[in-house]
Amino acid sequence: MCRHSFKESKTHQIDLPEDDPEALSLVLKYLYAGDFASYGDLREDDNLNLDFFYWTRLLPDVFLLAEKYQISDLKELVVSKLPALFDVREDVPDFLEASRKIYTGIPETDTVYRPFFQKVASEMPKAYEMDEQAREAFDKAILGGGMLAVDLVAGMCSKQKELEDSQR
Repeated sequence: MCRHSFKESKTHQIDLPEDDPEALSLVLKYLYAGDFASYGDLREDDNLNLDFFYWTRLLPDVFLLAEKYQISDLKELVVSKLPALFDVREDVPDFLEASRKIYTGIPETDTVYRPFFQKVASEMPKAYEMDEQAREAFDKAILGGGMLAVDLVAGMCSKQKELEDSQR
């Protein structure tokens, strides 16, 4: 791209206007170093003013860039960092919002995030145990339909099946 008659060969610049610059920065860090620090790694460091909401917005964007550019190891890395970010019993709305964002950009054939989401969904509290904000986020996810709703129900049903099997 930076050679021959491409515009980038003359400007020495590659424009990716549809990609979030912060997320792209983490993708580049991953490509050069094989990793990037996440909220779980950085929350103890007072010099880094990175908060929970920054990471709940950023990690889904990194996952979607990894999907877009077909960097499967980076998708796995993002999924491995998500549990440090969310306590599924406490952060239902934030987890579902981050997941909704990811589900907008992954194919039905995804084998990285969908199984992770189903596993986490199986650990979510029952709807009647949720506070009002969590219940509203849960209802919104179910009523929104699509793969997110299907995987949410599948994850929760798998937990119910495990409980029934253990009682036999």
